[in-house]
Amino acid sequence: MLMLGEIIDGLSKILFSLVTVISLIYFISTLVSVLACRRKRSSPPAPDERLPTVTVQITSRNELVALDCARRCMAFNYPEDKLQILLGDDSNNPNIMQEIDHFAEHNPRVKVLRRTNRIGFKSGNLNHVNEHTTGEYILVMDSDFLPEPDFLRRLAAHAVADPGLAAVQARWHITDAHESLTTLLGAGIINVTHFIMLPLFDRFMKTCFLCGSAMLIKRQAMAEMNGWETRTMIEDIDLSFRFFTNGHRIAYCPDVTCDCEVPHTAHDLFRQQKRWAYGVVETTLKRSRALYGSRKATLGNKIAATVVSSGYAVSFLVFISTMLGFAQMLVQGVGHMDASLQVSVQGTVGNLWRIVISCGALVATICAGFSSGFGVRGAGKLIFASYTVGFVMLFHVSNGIVRAVLHMPIDWVPPEKRGR
Repeated sequence: MLMLGEIIDGLSKILFSLVTVISLIYFISTLVSVLACRRKRSSPPAPDERLPTVTVQITSRNELVALDCARRCMAFNYPEDKLQILLGDDSNNPNIMQEIDHFAEHNPRVKVLRRTNRIGFKSGNLNHVNEHTTGEYILVMDSDFLPEPDFLRRLAAHAVADPGLAAVQARWHITDAHESLTTLLGAGIINVTHFIMLPLFDRFMKTCFLCGSAMLIKRQAMAEMNGWETRTMIEDIDLSFRFFTNGHRIAYCPDVTCDCEVPHTAHDLFRQQKRWAYGVVETTLKRSRALYGSRKATLGNKIAATVVSSGYAVSFLVFISTMLGFAQMLVQGVGHMDASLQVSVQGTVGNLWRIVISCGALVATICAGFSSGFGVRGAGKLIFASYTVGFVMLFHVSNGIVRAVLHMPIDWVPPEKRGR
């Protein structure tokens, strides 16, 4: 029992050291982002004659909220002759399909496209829609995104100002963050990306990662990549890696925001995070060698890819460290039944210190929450959500990571979207 305790203690110290280093990186990144990345980069408005032709691609599967997204896109203050709106519908519910068709009949500006299979899920759907796309640029929108009338014009202004860009990514604004602890945690995860990491990438590394929606992509650059990769669980990160490898640039546009939602139930959040963790690890294993060996990729591309690739590793290390901590408590409890109160107190203080020093990711989440308008009360709830819902989520994220490393498949199940 004593030897087992020593082995567990040794492993715990190693993991704690790794978590501490990553936590300090989060602390520093958050501090730098808050101090140096507060200014939002914007581009001057572009006159109608300079605006490119754009095809809006909305993907959906049994989601009537996609019609709300389509209505918002029809309301863009963008030249109609330069705007094409396509709805790629993968639905298999006859009632929903009928309602979507009814909408299209009354709104001929929106063309509904369907395919005979669901190979490749969202990326396969997008590839099918690409076959009918005519715009110079592609605006990819998930069904729950609700852009404002000036959204496309402002996003396109960045592409006009720098024609060499392969894509521009807008900032997400979560509208249902305060609905529950689940949505608060989901929003916190998104906010770290959009208020901490992407501004850092844009400010210091002159690059950005695509986030899957509210992104404007040059169709020529997409064609050079042979479209979307269908053998992946996270098509946006995969395309970002391929863009970097081939020397294409992506810019972040924090001045352009789009409303969207996060999963409403813990079950949907867990499945989403498991899929994202799986996809990130899968893409890293598949694309890293080509990226790091590419002479066209910049140093900033490679650093940003390293940060993104290691993002879910924090969750995995914390989960394993926590499990080892519980095992250590059990072993010490059996081996030291006569331990004094002083020893117990010292052990408790030591564990509390480990929690404090390793909570860099949580600090980043809270700071990002303040930047997005959470407030003090929301920050308190976020901390509680992180140590309750978030703790359970660690298991699902770790499961996704292990399955990706072992090349074990998982199901692609989109979360339920309610719309507003």
